[in-house]
Amino acid sequence: MAVNFNHIAYEALEVCNAVSWDAVREAVAAAGLKPGALALDLGAGNATVAIGLARDFGLKVRAVERDPVMAALASRRIAASGQGERVELLVRDSSEVLDHAPLPDLITVLGATDAAAPGLRDPVAVFARLKNAVAPGGRLLWGEPFWKAEPSAPLRQIVEMTNSYQTDAGCVRPPNRPDGASSMSGTAPMRNGAPTSTPWTPPSAPGPPPTPRRRRRRA
Repeated sequence: MAVNFNHIAYEALEVCNAVSWDAVREAVAAAGLKPGALALDLGAGNATVAIGLARDFGLKVRAVERDPVMAALASRRIAASGQGERVELLVRDSSEVLDHAPLPDLITVLGATDAAAPGLRDPVAVFARLKNAVAPGGRLLWGEPFWKAEPSAPLRQIVEMTNSYQTDAGCVRPPNRPDGASSMSGTAPMRNGAPTSTPWTPPSAPGPPPTPRRRRRRA
């Protein structure tokens, strides 16, 4: 299996982690779950959310992460947190767990790309699958994998060095998707930390190679 690119962002660089535990804690608190309730964290990453659910709310958490690199990191962090009795790490696809696991009281999906099944990306199908996988009266906490605010200074430096980033203006809403689904149309170049005025255009196809010229020999 190919290693998921997400471990590059979440493995050791907390600055690159778009998940705010304070925001997650506030949302979970509003659900009114009692200690001992079952939570399923799909795409657990480095287990930040799973550990927090166990520590702050006393939930029993099944953390699902299919990337072996991320799962190894999550395992170490769970052990170091002292929440090993409450957090169970499952290294497998989410679909395998959803098909056979007990119905949880809470499902958290924060930045996961294959929350319901590998390759299943249609929003209607994904949410229908997750709705059927949560206990009656349960809750689903969903978070998209992007920032809405200004990136932190260290991350901004990385963006500036790579000289490319995605802008909100680069998102377009397909005419047949009024529900707000969007897709990226391109990237914008940066100079000294600020976007340039040059509009992004798709790269053109390379033309034919130039014809080599023959050198004439002197008599």
